[in-house]
Amino acid sequence: MSGERRRRVAEEIQRFVSQRLNSELRDYPVGFSTVTGVDISPDLKSARVFVTVYGGDEAKRKQAIANLNRAAGHFRHEIGQALKLRHTPTVQFEVDESIERADRIEHLIREIHEEEAERPAPTADDEARTDEPE
Repeated sequence: MSGERRRRVAEEIQRFVSQRLNSELRDYPVGFSTVTGVDISPDLKSARVFVTVYGGDEAKRKQAIANLNRAAGHFRHEIGQALKLRHTPTVQFEVDESIERADRIEHLIREIHEEEAERPAPTADDEARTDEPE
């Protein structure tokens, strides 16, 4: 199976689910959610859909993902009709933590820069002491 075909099918699934994510799930509240990526198996039989759920605490995010996974059969059926694949992949929703991870890293870098800005600049005496062998 070519990597190009996998990529195109993953993009189509992402586009399809993104368009229907918040509009079709009135019975399964998911809050404000965005599909950030799709990873599809080489045989196109299973797809992991990565979702970012904005707002709320960790419990609400887990509940949103559980609601999405309850609706996975509905999405699979709709994907099969829309994309006309020989075998429609099973769909599993997972939390995409990359945005949170990036925010955390950015916060840590900002803290380091703030600490460096507060630290006094080294004097000529300090630099001379670091050049001396111990």
